[in-house]
Amino acid sequence: MPSVVSLIHELGARHAARTAVARLDWDPASQRYRRGPETTYGALLDSSLRLADALARRGLRRGDRVACLLDNSAEMIVTEWACLLSGMLWVALNVRASAVEHAAILADSTPAVLVVSPRYREMLDAPALPAGLRVVEVGPSGQWQELLAAGRPQRAAAEPGPEDPVRIRYTSGT
Repeated sequence: MPSVVSLIHELGARHAARTAVARLDWDPASQRYRRGPETTYGALLDSSLRLADALARRGLRRGDRVACLLDNSAEMIVTEWACLLSGMLWVALNVRASAVEHAAILADSTPAVLVVSPRYREMLDAPALPAGLRVVEVGPSGQWQELLAAGRPQRAAAEPGPEDPVRIRYTSGT
């Protein structure tokens, strides 16, 4: 049976030019969503490999955690794929959770990096963030583009094994 890592590589190669994600942008004039920028499977794979490499160059290793506070987006997929490709654990934060809940999850999961949208940055209580947590803001003016540019699109040195955990998910109730 093929691994998730090999499936991601195959998907990115086989369907490189096909649209994987299309952003929806709200148009207040028409009161409708309009199709925004698109991201191909090839671009997702390239960015995921770059992010995994850039994080490894900053000292993250297999088993380290990367938290994510983003809407459904290409950046969210890139973050998850980068973790899958490199053996890091992806920790998804709920955009509807409170600052207190985020602080508790970050303290419990002990991520090395938090990838966050500018839209949700204010939801984080800076004094409550764990010491040493690196915050990476996505968007054109954030550190996201710098991080991707610093990485090379190469296969990760340490892929996850068949029994390795790949994500940590927190529930909101039951």
